[in-house]
Amino acid sequence: MVEETKLEEEKLVWKEEELKLQIRSLENQIFITQKQGGELSKISSALCDLKSAVEEFAAKNFTKTEKHLIDIKKGLNEIIHELPPWRKITYFVSVWGLIPIATAISAGIISFYFLNSMSNATIGLGVPLWASLVAVIGASVQILVGIINDYREDSMISHYKKLWYLVLPFVSFVFGFIAILLIQAGLINITIGQPSLNQTMNISELTNLAKGETSIYPSSFSIITCFLAGYATDWFMGLLGKLVPSKVTEK
Repeated sequence: MVEETKLEEEKLVWKEEELKLQIRSLENQIFITQKQGGELSKISSALCDLKSAVEEFAAKNFTKTEKHLIDIKKGLNEIIHELPPWRKITYFVSVWGLIPIATAISAGIISFYFLNSMSNATIGLGVPLWASLVAVIGASVQILVGIINDYREDSMISHYKKLWYLVLPFVSFVFGFIAILLIQAGLINITIGQPSLNQTMNISELTNLAKGETSIYPSSFSIITCFLAGYATDWFMGLLGKLVPSKVTEK
């Protein structure tokens, strides 16, 4: 009996980890299909098969799990085939995360265009426009790399990730602005493997910053810092967190 089970598992198209990813991916696809107005009876059948697949997977019956998953795929293909053309387009846009991809590519192209045409423009407080644009380029790279990793690890992009990817270019534009202010104020200090913030700032730097007289020119340090502000947002938010006192002394 054990030998027969092993022989059946050897014939599996998907191994254990792949089956787990398929379950998560199909659950997401069923949810999207339901939102697109798929036939309810067939969606209910797909959900029943998914429930059975989860139960068989928990019981380590991978052969039966795979059979249920294949049945779900067949049922989903029928549901998608019956959708109106515009609903099909919306379905594939949602499943493949095409909107975040388009957002990343568009943001990168627009940023490169303005970098070439408005390289000397400033936003305010002596902050050059290129700082925020470089951060947006970093965000575009983060989105594309993140989408690839999401599909490699989960075979899908979660709803939360889609929303984050959509707002990331705007967040990074602000982060690029802040990064230059930190450099102007002499607060930011990056060393390999150990980013940190200087906790001191002299009066002349503070006065010039307040007047908007402190200028910053593109350099390897400033460009890389702004790029990282958009590409590694968690890292940059960690730096900003260090500016907030951990304890407030009460007098």
